[in-house]
Amino acid sequence: MSRPRAHSPIGSLRAPPTPRTPAGLFGPGAFLQNLYATGPSRPSALRGWALTPLARADIVLAMVLAASAMWVRQPFIVHGESLLHSDEAIVGLMAQDIADGTRYPIYFYGQRYMGALEAYVVAGLRHLLDDPVVALRSGPACFFALLVAVQFLMLTRWYGRLAGLVAAASLLAAPPMFVQWSVAARGGYIEILLWGSAAMWAYAEWFVARSDPAGPRRRFLFGAILGSGMWINPSIIVFALPIAMHAFLARVWPIIRAGPDVSRFVGRLGPLALPVFAASAIALTSLVHCVWVEDGRIRRLTLLGVLPPAIAKLVIGLAVAGGAFALLRHRELREHVRTALARSAGLVFGIVAGATPAIVYLVGGAVGRYALDPSLPLGLRPFWKCGATLAYLFDGLPMLFAADARTYLDLVLLGRDSPLRPLPLDVSLAVSAADVLVGGAMLTIAAALLVRYRSEFVRLLSLRGGTCAPVMIPALGAVTLIGLFLLSGAAVDINSVRYLVPIWAFVPGLMAAAVSTRRRPRLGAAAMALPARFATVLVLLAWTYGQSAMAAQLGQPHPLRRAADTLVGRSTGTATAEIFDAHVLSFLTGQRCRVAEYRPFWSRLAHYRATEADRAVQRRTFVVETRPGDWLSDWRRLRLPGDPPPETHRTLWPRIERYLRGQPDALESIERLDDRFSLVRLRHPLPPESRISTLP
Repeated sequence: MSRPRAHSPIGSLRAPPTPRTPAGLFGPGAFLQNLYATGPSRPSALRGWALTPLARADIVLAMVLAASAMWVRQPFIVHGESLLHSDEAIVGLMAQDIADGTRYPIYFYGQRYMGALEAYVVAGLRHLLDDPVVALRSGPACFFALLVAVQFLMLTRWYGRLAGLVAAASLLAAPPMFVQWSVAARGGYIEILLWGSAAMWAYAEWFVARSDPAGPRRRFLFGAILGSGMWINPSIIVFALPIAMHAFLARVWPIIRAGPDVSRFVGRLGPLALPVFAASAIALTSLVHCVWVEDGRIRRLTLLGVLPPAIAKLVIGLAVAGGAFALLRHRELREHVRTALARSAGLVFGIVAGATPAIVYLVGGAVGRYALDPSLPLGLRPFWKCGATLAYLFDGLPMLFAADARTYLDLVLLGRDSPLRPLPLDVSLAVSAADVLVGGAMLTIAAALLVRYRSEFVRLLSLRGGTCAPVMIPALGAVTLIGLFLLSGAAVDINSVRYLVPIWAFVPGLMAAAVSTRRRPRLGAAAMALPARFATVLVLLAWTYGQSAMAAQLGQPHPLRRAADTLVGRSTGTATAEIFDAHVLSFLTGQRCRVAEYRPFWSRLAHYRATEADRAVQRRTFVVETRPGDWLSDWRRLRLPGDPPPETHRTLWPRIERYLRGQPDALESIERLDDRFSLVRLRHPLPPESRISTLP
């Protein structure tokens, strides 16, 4: 074995060159060609870490795991209608429009921060699958299968085949909440896990593991991954930030720390160095600009509101320019920045190419072809406003990792009748016990990670530089994600726990690192090795049992299925309903009844009101729940933090009732659709709320 050449201070992922296969074996996939090695998979030790060349068996195994991923998700795909969400219905409507050639969206209907890639994939599957719900759920499942394969290959490369299999198993035998999200078309959530995993792997192989600099082609491809991720879902930031931090510590930080004053200051802080710098950055961000939602309104604060917004922005611009000028006076740093910019041209072009759909959309809005859709407040809230998000995190993380899906399912089904079969008593007790096992096992795995990699964690926290184990990348990612969730200006209620779903791009890497046999652990870590592996087996078994229990509850149609079929049978062309009912009814009817949204806080189907004729009918025809349930009571029973989500508020039927009490002759007809819902037709358009209150 040849000796490895010198590498960057944190370049612990580098492996010696491996033999290349013929280009035709994997097509143009130069990425796999650089990893492929004939003969036995012999790890190459590199200053405390080892990388395993991928063998042909690993490629075949990745394909088998991808196929297994589709197979184990089949119950949740075939019976997906039971848990169909209104956001999924919107993606289904987008896919139908694409397949019919009527609309070609760039973003999720009604908002400009989640790309429509998922809808185009589902549109293609609609031509292959008869059931639109199965097609809707098969689209994300395809991305999930690719995620399993990529994670297996990446983590086999980092930790060895056994650890790679453990990582794949953690995705296949995942807790029920992630199972649901892995097949739910909710706006690119599962896709961004695949894109983020690809970004981490590409960064490790092309920018850290190689002794020679990555060429323009690889920089362009890496930029394209990040750029397209920016279009698909803004959660790409939770992958870009750890990568940027790793690159900064490897290439820029050693230059800055070389100064005696900086070195002395950081040395005094010890393991508190990184937390102190992170806390300072958060405080500075809150001082400069912050955004959050309060009382249903977006609040913004620049320079704590001391100055008028225009002057505050000018002050910030001058401060940034002055800081950049001061930094660039450092000659060595200036040369480093100039070299980095020259070499980053391919990266920048790749980002622009990947983000082309977003750029096209923004340009179209700028030239007046259409009005830009609104977006979430994609910024950081002030740190003194993190109490609410801390409460959501406290309740959300257990749901995300729990074997018992009942709390999560109750949250999903708020505002509608449950189509789920009840669990038998023995199964109910067993999943509760499985939850206890999950808690203890995850704590054991976390303790094993901290003990085994304590020196690497201390080195990172102390900002010393030097060799950094690959486990630091998923560890930084998980911490970054949790930190961004706590500071998110877009987290408005307990449903915001969906922003934590990307943690499942990091959990497999952490579990793989805990059980890896790729290097011999120190004495203390060796004592934790066996408990960590035992805990991993226990948690996988507990999650698998939780999955099977949730699958046994599925199979019933959506509560709105009968109402949707009745609307189609009566040839009802258009109507108005509560916002979430409108989405699901429009999808379940295949848009044969286009149901407009009543008082949408964020309109997804504004194009249903395109013509005056449609609007005239929609103001007189309503699908309403005339026998409503006590949804607020269900919410209080869950004892979750924050205000009740909008699913618990239904105001359309009470408004119609108040109107009819004053004007009983205004009712044209009321037809029962099912046990709860009715089709109400009025002789005149429903007047505004202010006028109803003044009617006799």
